[in-house]
Amino acid sequence: MNDLPSTLADLRCPVCDAVQPLYIGPPGGIALQRGPDDVVDCPDCGTPLRLTADARDPNGAVAGLVMTIALTTAILGTVVVAASYDLGEMAVAGLVILLLVLGVGAGMLWNARAARTGRHLVVVAPSKAKTEEGDAP
Repeated sequence: MNDLPSTLADLRCPVCDAVQPLYIGPPGGIALQRGPDDVVDCPDCGTPLRLTADARDPNGAVAGLVMTIALTTAILGTVVVAASYDLGEMAVAGLVILLLVLGVGAGMLWNARAARTGRHLVVVAPSKAKTEEGDAP
């Protein structure tokens, strides 16, 4: 939970005011972004919480489109500049890898900003949380 996007998103439990994780996953496994269907217990007080969808871009389509266009433009621009300055293949590969790393970082910061401005945590009744997890009928 000490990751940068969760800290920047500053999503707090409405009961105990603890910062909530933006990414969830099994310990040692791959962490995925928390979605509006995920009910996660607060690590401090155990209150079941659900993250609401962003009303402006609920499925993240705009963010995905903007990031795809920006990265594609940056990579193609790098290739054009590298060709005009006659840079070697290793220099072009290094620049493309650098752009991809910067793009991933920008995507994480974008998600944190979107979580901070467009989403809120909602307390879920324990019986509803169990129903959503499939434990109760």
